Amino acid sequence: MTGLDTASSAMEVCPNGDDLVSPTQDLTLEEESPKSAPVEVPAHRSHDPDNNKKRSDPFQFGSRYLGTQDDVFEFNAWDHVETDDAYKEYAQTQYERQRQAPASDFDKMRFNADPAKWWNNFYKNNAANFFKDRKWLQQEFPILSDVTHADAGPQVVLEVGAGAGNTAFPLIAQNQNPHLKVHACDYSKKAVEVMRSQEAYNTEVMQADVWDVTGDELPRDSARAPWTSS
Repeated sequence: MTGLDTASSAMEVCPNGDDLVSPTQDLTLEEESPKSAPVEVPAHRSHDPDNNKKRSDPFQFGSRYLGTQDDVFEFNAWDHVETDDAYKEYAQTQYERQRQAPASDFDKMRFNADPAKWWNNFYKNNAANFFKDRKWLQQEFPILSDVTHADAGPQVVLEVGAGAGNTAFPLIAQNQNPHLKVHACDYSKKAVEVMRSQEAYNTEVMQADVWDVTGDELPRDSARAPWTSS
């Protein structure tokens, strides 16, 4: 009998001196298997900040392909997806259900009579924590990239319904144009307060005002904008 190659006849003795309790199991040495190489996770799937296209800045579309084994809720959108007839039929069914249960006249009146009130409540509760920055806009709308180039010259961007600044702030973060001015307006007073309270808010390049674009007057504070000519 040699070493650990086999020990089928070895005996175990109880601490109190009793005879054989049970034979031990055959013992064999197993060679340690080499560690398998780590599986490379594609950047569009990875949650690692160093390898994650979801965190690229500006965001790049085109890499999120939906496969049959994927969790459809992993992203809020997928690229290059064509819906099949079954899904289109399902969508039409949902549309019809909504048409059969419209908002009541009472709800229509209270929500449409003073919409700013409801948005004020929304931003009071959520501040800047609800919407994510729209880093992808410059890819979808190349003109928003063009105006940020260093040699683009004087450019003014007006954003209507700016909310908490999730479009304006990513735009000025990418800006290299010293003559770019962004005017961000919303009819929610709380939304404008949220924008003006952000660390990235810089009146040299951005002006946030309370303004209902359907009204007859310009924003009350627009005269203070540094790019307004007299």
